[in-house]
Amino acid sequence: MNKYLIFNETTREVTGSIESTKWNAPRNAIQIETLPDKEGFAVIVNKALTACKYVADFRGEKIYNTANMIDSKTVSDLSEIETGWTFEVPTTAFDKWINNEWVTDEQALFEAQIIKVDDTRRSLYSSMSDPLISESTIERLKGNEAAATELENQAIAASEKIRTENPWPSAPGV
Repeated sequence: MNKYLIFNETTREVTGSIESTKWNAPRNAIQIETLPDKEGFAVIVNKALTACKYVADFRGEKIYNTANMIDSKTVSDLSEIETGWTFEVPTTAFDKWINNEWVTDEQALFEAQIIKVDDTRRSLYSSMSDPLISESTIERLKGNEAAATELENQAIAASEKIRTENPWPSAPGV
């Protein structure tokens, strides 16, 4: 009985070993020395099927495109990751790859925060302040000045509360 390495015929990755006679060994079995297991690497057989070597094994790992941080994928092949990709996870939707690290584009983040606050305020004004102003106009048209003034005061208080609870963000570098 001889010891044979079993390898994947497509990737040439060593998948195990068997003991067999020369005549009973499968086609994808060779009689060479293997390398010991090594973290982060797979053992593959060279093209000549005469020796083993290590190849980076990041299969199943998620990588991110450094040119477009929204683009990500899971590594499925044995090898180093492609140029322009990284294992580093971006921390915000406004990150850019600069000097081999994700850096937040503070200006873009600030602009997005401004838009968010503006949208929130407009929505709240529309649902809270605007109806009170409309009601005050109706009351005034009916000649009920006191009720109109009270509704306007409520609208002003609601607007102030909206602004207090939804302040503008600070500009970058301030």
